Amino acid sequence: MIQRQADKVAICIMTIIIVLAGCAASGDKKVELPESVSIESIELQFMDDSGTSSGAVSIDNEEKDAIIELIQTTCKYRSESVYDNPQETPYISVNIHAKTEEENRVLYVYKKGNGYYVEQPYIGIWTTDEELYNRINSHAEGRKAGFTTEDITDNNISEVSSIMENAGLSNADVFKKWVGESTAGRSEESGANGFTDADCRMTVMLLAGESIGYESVDDNYDGTYLMFDTDAIENNEAYRVLLDKEKLFTTLFGEVPYSKDGFADALPENWRKHGIVFNNDKCSIISIVFKSLEKEEAFVGHTGILIDTRDIEGEEANYLFIEKLAFGEPFKVTKLNEKEELITLFSERADYTVEKDEPAPVVYENDKILGELKRPKATED
Repeated sequence: MIQRQADKVAICIMTIIIVLAGCAASGDKKVELPESVSIESIELQFMDDSGTSSGAVSIDNEEKDAIIELIQTTCKYRSESVYDNPQETPYISVNIHAKTEEENRVLYVYKKGNGYYVEQPYIGIWTTDEELYNRINSHAEGRKAGFTTEDITDNNISEVSSIMENAGLSNADVFKKWVGESTAGRSEESGANGFTDADCRMTVMLLAGESIGYESVDDNYDGTYLMFDTDAIENNEAYRVLLDKEKLFTTLFGEVPYSKDGFADALPENWRKHGIVFNNDKCSIISIVFKSLEKEEAFVGHTGILIDTRDIEGEEANYLFIEKLAFGEPFKVTKLNEKEELITLFSERADYTVEKDEPAPVVYENDKILGELKRPKATED
């Protein structure tokens, strides 16, 4: 009897020791970092409340060492992480680059209520202090995006339409109807053609089609990239306004072959071949050209209209960019101070960038190169 009680006591003691050991191990869990001597640089990006991310800020001097030391000394384990990204905004991405790719790490730093936190995806969440947060935030905030993006809705459609009309764009009344139908359509099932509304290319042709001059078009488009676009134009009453420009549409946006070393020249060569010009000095067509994965062809994967608003009294931004993200997605308007901010805007969209070893999509203003969308270093890990 006494032996049984002793055994029970021993089991209880062992259980307590195991639990306490587990708690101690959990409480001592550290942020996973490369060895200090292996860390080459830190890159920071600020994600604001709207989901807009800034350009990267690189730190590779003594400040890098100070930030790493604060992460090592101030973080106290709180709980596990179960997401790719924090559920709190704004937050700061801390991308730690080491001598080898396997050692690279990403952390997120953010404030929630009166607390400060460091999160490592699927590894853990730690509390930290104001000093680490402020130190990192001071770098990242300096690179907040200089542009603002919002959906085009009933609240701003009048302002946008007025600016479009001032720029000499056509069909503002039809555009307003498309915006209204798009907003309603996103809550409904797609129609028989597999979409609810227009896409980026149809929007550009609607607004800018009257300003596009050309000498010739491809009479027999036989590509597949524009099949949903042409189906909509030919079979949906709402988009037959584009039917008389369908051949110009496929000539502008369809697949075009290019020489082995001529990917960046594909669009301007196509414009020269057909004598295409854009006859409007108040706005321009922005195009993102991608390389086909299967053929030596290029195609316009996204497009929009950039309007110069510097001569509009009371308009704070220098430029307005109007785009339709995709079938079933909202129309967007972005206010910019510089044209080059479009490169930052597009580079933050995963669908528009590629891995570092693949040909970078090229951004054009009409037929002139504006920049390339190389994958941001801060997201290469």
